[in-house]
Amino acid sequence: MDKILFGKLIGETYRIQNREGYCSVSEATIYGLLNGFEYVIDEEIKKIGYISTEEMQIVGDVLNEYFIDEDKLNSLSGYYEIEPKLDKHGISRWKAISIITYYKANNQFTNVIEKFNTSGSPVECKNFEIPDYEL
Repeated sequence: MDKILFGKLIGETYRIQNREGYCSVSEATIYGLLNGFEYVIDEEIKKIGYISTEEMQIVGDVLNEYFIDEDKLNSLSGYYEIEPKLDKHGISRWKAISIITYYKANNQFTNVIEKFNTSGSPVECKNFEIPDYEL
Protein backbone atom coordinates (compact mmCIF):
# COMPACT_ATOMS: atom_id res chain seq x y z
CA MET A 1 0.00 0.00 0.00
CA ASP A 2 2.84 2.42 0.85
CA LYS A 3 4.39 1.78 -2.54
CA ILE A 4 1.16 2.62 -4.35
CA LEU A 5 0.76 5.80 -2.32
CA PHE A 6 4.35 6.77 -3.14
CA GLY A 7 3.67 6.14 -6.83
CA LYS A 8 0.58 8.31 -6.80
CA LEU A 9 2.31 11.15 -4.95
CA ILE A 10 5.39 11.20 -7.15
CA GLY A 11 3.19 10.77 -10.24
CA GLU A 12 1.14 13.82 -9.27
CA THR A 13 4.31 15.80 -8.64
CA TYR A 14 5.67 14.84 -12.06
CA ARG A 15 2.32 15.66 -13.67
CA ILE A 16 2.40 19.17 -12.18
CA GLN A 17 6.03 19.62 -13.28
CA ASN A 18 5.09 18.40 -16.76
CA ARG A 19 2.35 21.03 -17.01
CA GLU A 20 4.95 23.67 -16.13
CA GLY A 21 7.30 22.31 -18.80
CA TYR A 22 10.17 21.05 -16.66
CA CYS A 23 9.47 17.40 -15.94
CA SER A 24 12.32 14.96 -16.44
CA VAL A 25 10.21 11.83 -16.98
CA SER A 26 8.04 10.57 -19.81
CA GLU A 27 4.24 10.61 -20.04
CA ALA A 28 4.36 6.81 -19.79
CA THR A 29 6.18 7.03 -16.45
CA ILE A 30 3.66 9.53 -15.13
CA TYR A 31 0.78 7.34 -16.28
CA GLY A 32 2.36 4.25 -14.74
CA LEU A 33 2.91 5.97 -11.41
CA LEU A 34 -0.58 7.43 -11.26
CA ASN A 35 -2.15 4.08 -12.10
CA GLY A 36 -0.13 1.90 -9.74
CA PHE A 37 2.11 0.04 -12.20
CA GLU A 38 4.45 -1.80 -9.84
CA TYR A 39 7.31 -1.96 -12.38
CA VAL A 40 7.23 1.83 -12.91
CA ILE A 41 7.05 2.52 -9.17
CA ASP A 42 9.98 0.15 -8.53
CA GLU A 43 12.05 1.89 -11.20
CA GLU A 44 11.43 5.28 -9.58
CA ILE A 45 12.37 3.91 -6.17
CA LYS A 46 15.64 2.57 -7.62
CA LYS A 47 16.45 6.00 -9.06
CA ILE A 48 15.94 7.68 -5.71
CA GLY A 49 18.31 5.37 -3.93
CA TYR A 50 18.21 4.41 -0.29
CA ILE A 51 20.53 5.00 2.61
CA SER A 52 19.79 3.03 5.75
CA THR A 53 20.19 4.18 9.32
CA GLU A 54 22.88 1.53 9.70
CA GLU A 55 24.87 2.99 6.76
CA MET A 56 24.56 6.48 8.28
CA GLN A 57 25.84 5.09 11.58
CA ILE A 58 28.83 3.36 9.95
CA VAL A 59 29.96 6.54 8.20
CA GLY A 60 29.30 8.53 11.36
CA ASP A 61 31.39 6.10 13.41
CA VAL A 62 34.31 6.37 10.97
CA LEU A 63 34.15 10.19 10.97
CA ASN A 64 33.78 10.22 14.75
CA GLU A 65 37.12 8.39 15.15
CA TYR A 66 38.79 11.54 13.83
CA PHE A 67 36.34 13.97 15.42
CA ILE A 68 37.13 12.85 18.95
CA ASP A 69 40.89 12.35 18.50
CA GLU A 70 42.75 15.54 17.66
CA ASP A 71 45.97 13.68 16.80
CA LYS A 72 44.14 11.45 14.32
CA LEU A 73 42.38 14.50 12.89
CA ASN A 74 45.64 16.39 12.43
CA SER A 75 47.22 13.45 10.59
CA LEU A 76 44.18 12.79 8.36
CA SER A 77 45.43 12.96 4.78
CA GLY A 78 42.07 12.89 2.99
CA TYR A 79 39.17 10.71 1.93
CA TYR A 80 41.42 7.95 0.60
CA GLU A 81 42.43 7.27 4.21
CA ILE A 82 38.87 6.42 5.32
CA GLU A 83 37.73 4.73 2.11
CA PRO A 84 39.05 1.25 3.04
CA LYS A 85 37.14 1.40 6.33
CA LEU A 86 33.94 2.26 4.48
CA ASP A 87 34.57 -0.39 1.79
CA LYS A 88 34.98 -2.99 4.54
CA HIS A 89 31.41 -2.23 5.61
CA GLY A 90 30.05 -2.17 2.05
CA ILE A 91 29.66 1.60 1.85
CA SER A 92 30.24 2.66 -1.76
CA ARG A 93 31.84 5.99 -2.57
CA TRP A 94 28.55 7.45 -3.89
CA LYS A 95 26.76 6.50 -0.66
CA ALA A 96 29.58 7.93 1.42
CA ILE A 97 29.39 11.17 -0.57
CA SER A 98 25.64 11.42 0.06
CA ILE A 99 26.01 10.69 3.77
CA ILE A 100 28.96 13.03 4.28
CA THR A 101 27.12 15.77 2.36
CA TYR A 102 24.18 15.30 4.73
CA TYR A 103 26.46 15.45 7.78
CA LYS A 104 28.07 18.64 6.48
CA ALA A 105 24.69 20.25 5.77
CA ASN A 106 23.69 19.30 9.31
CA ASN A 107 26.90 20.85 10.72
CA GLN A 108 28.22 17.52 11.97
CA PHE A 109 31.86 16.44 11.75
CA THR A 110 32.69 19.67 9.89
CA ASN A 111 36.30 19.78 11.08
CA VAL A 112 36.82 16.23 9.76
CA ILE A 113 35.04 16.91 6.46
CA GLU A 114 37.16 20.01 5.86
CA LYS A 115 40.26 17.80 6.00
CA PHE A 116 39.07 15.99 2.84
CA ASN A 117 39.75 19.06 0.69
CA THR A 118 43.29 17.87 -0.11
CA SER A 119 45.22 15.95 -2.72
CA GLY A 120 44.53 12.90 -0.52
CA SER A 121 40.97 12.84 -1.81
CA PRO A 122 39.42 12.25 -5.22
CA VAL A 123 37.94 15.40 -6.74
CA GLU A 124 34.36 14.31 -5.96
CA CYS A 125 35.26 13.88 -2.27
CA LYS A 126 36.62 17.31 -1.46
CA ASN A 127 33.79 19.78 -0.78
CA PHE A 128 30.50 17.94 -0.07
CA GLU A 129 28.30 20.90 -0.92
CA ILE A 130 24.63 20.39 -1.73
CA PRO A 131 24.21 21.30 -5.41
CA ASP A 132 21.80 24.18 -6.08
CA TYR A 133 19.54 21.94 -8.16
CA GLU A 134 18.87 19.71 -5.13
CA LEU A 135 17.71 22.52 -2.83
